[in-house]
Amino acid sequence: MERIKVNISNGKAPRFYEDDRGIIRFQGRECVLRKLGLATKMLFEAHNTIYSTHPGGTKMYRDLRQTFGGTT
Repeated sequence: MERIKVNISNGKAPRFYEDDRGIIRFQGRECVLRKLGLATKMLFEAHNTIYSTHPGGTKMYRDLRQTFGGTT
């Protein structure tokens, strides 16, 4: 992420930007470090929290993908 921040400031990461909260985004989607397992934790929380609704796995997947991005 630090390398991406440097590239953003140097104009070498045109589709990345840092928002006003300091979150790195790629084409509007939040970037999450894969090696820390954050994406898996986020998906688990989104699926298992008492506040989540589950109208269907496909819809939930599309909603989460739209919010957090990803290619899987």
